[in-house]
Amino acid sequence: MENKDYTNWLNNEYTLWQNALKEAPFYKFKHHPAVIRMIGLADLHLEFVPLIEHLDLPWQQLESIDQIGSPQYTVDINGVKLSGVCLRFIYYAHQVLDTIEKYEQKRLVEIGGGYGGFCAIIHALAIHRKIQIDNYIIYDLPEVQQFQIKYIRQTFEYISASHKEVIFPYCFKPHLFERNSDFIMSFYALGEFDDATKNSYIENIISNVPQGLIIWNPHSGSDNSLMWLRRHQPNIKVKPEFPLTSPNNQEVTW
Repeated sequence: MENKDYTNWLNNEYTLWQNALKEAPFYKFKHHPAVIRMIGLADLHLEFVPLIEHLDLPWQQLESIDQIGSPQYTVDINGVKLSGVCLRFIYYAHQVLDTIEKYEQKRLVEIGGGYGGFCAIIHALAIHRKIQIDNYIIYDLPEVQQFQIKYIRQTFEYISASHKEVIFPYCFKPHLFERNSDFIMSFYALGEFDDATKNSYIENIISNVPQGLIIWNPHSGSDNSLMWLRRHQPNIKVKPEFPLTSPNNQEVTW
């Protein structure tokens, strides 16, 4: 049985997160204490630098995207300044694109899109690599999605992409779950949902997607959802997150 204190804590965290995105001036939303804490914007994630600094990437463009919201904590890399969160986005976006590059169709799903940063970065890298993303769906809370729409539309001014391919279904309505997807992602989100929500995603979405990458950040001590995930995706592989950004984080792929 899930810990009631954890459920109360989680609901409070979601409320703080949604309020922060409403309250913070857009031009410097990355200064808001709740945004910094929820997204981990104070973490420089230097461990990602040697993994990406050698890549052929549109570094100036990535910096322009990351500067929306004015991050306070940045790392110097290849002549630009990027937040640690952006370094993490780049690393995982590059991995995902390596996987889907060979797909005939490239329909992506992200569970828990944060402020929209990963979506923007993977589109920038895809265009740079001449990979066409056919569809990109984000499942999140409706209030958060309103912020994501604003952020992603502004970032697309830098990367010349159409925002029409980004769809925002409401995450807690199972009848809206998209079943025709090729790859699913969730970074530091799915693992901290309450058990009922996690299991709903696993049963209604994840079980129908042939490949995926989840960085599982467990917060509930009674979390049995990985076993439920294995029941629906028996070929999952679970290993410690690398680079490790928090104790007990796991990388789940299939």
